[in-house]
Amino acid sequence: IGQAIKHKAMRSNRGMPDFRIFYPSFKYKGLFIELKKEAEKIKKRNGDWKDIHIEEQAHIIDTLSLLGYKACFAVGLGEAVKAVDDYMSGR
Repeated sequence: IGQAIKHKAMRSNRGMPDFRIFYPSFKYKGLFIELKKEAEKIKKRNGDWKDIHIEEQAHIIDTLSLLGYKACFAVGLGEAVKAVDDYMSGR
């Protein structure tokens, strides 16, 4: 476990979404999904991001969207599958 933590901390792609499809679909260049555990809260009650790490991820998602990619958070498997289905069918 210690090695996994060290490796994760050294990643140069910190904040980049977990799941990526480098295949254009309709109006997008590719798909990026930041995966979160089922029922994980990514925002506080007041609408702010839960923590600085999620805020950084949201900034990257916004930047990717501006660059022509479909990018989003997916909380749980159901949201992730829906995001991929929507992407591949042009929704």
